[in-house]
Amino acid sequence: MRFVTIDDVLYEIVAQTPENIAIDTETLKRQYNADVVLRRDNIHYLAREVQEAEFEDVKVTTNGGE
Repeated sequence: MRFVTIDDVLYEIVAQTPENIAIDTETLKRQYNADVVLRRDNIHYLAREVQEAEFEDVKVTTNGGE
């Protein structure tokens, strides 16, 4: 897996294609279930935004097996 951070947003790169491919970017996004298409050095990078999650410890108690 490859990840990239842009403007404090973390993305997972799910695929890459040459920029001159004959498929439009919206079709590529649907095909790869991507949120965005990033471009660099004549390559399209299809990416999904990684959602931040906050976790909270939950204390579990039992009633003596009842």
